[in-house]
Amino acid sequence: MFSSIFWAVALTSSLACVITTLGITVISRYEKWGIDNAVYFMSFAAGALVYVGAFHLLPAVERENKRFTLLSMAAGIIVAPIIVLSKGSMLKGVPLVQLYSGPAGRLQTC
Repeated sequence: MFSSIFWAVALTSSLACVITTLGITVISRYEKWGIDNAVYFMSFAAGALVYVGAFHLLPAVERENKRFTLLSMAAGIIVAPIIVLSKGSMLKGVPLVQLYSGPAGRLQTC
């Protein structure tokens, strides 16, 4: 009746639900620890996004086999950190808590 794909999707989505709930519980219980380590959480998330993007783009680049395809991808990978680092320089001296906190000094929730 159900294929193995259904069970794989059901299992992974249930696992994601449990992990997300656990993460929200830990962060809300240990708020100061979460604020102090927010930079590491954001770095991990950014790295995961870059990895997933590159993981899906690299096979397409290899299949394309045009003259400047690989060069363009390499240039994008080199330019991306430069853009990120130049944007971050505008925030020097601003505490991370100030960037993500509301008027009461507590983290904003959606």
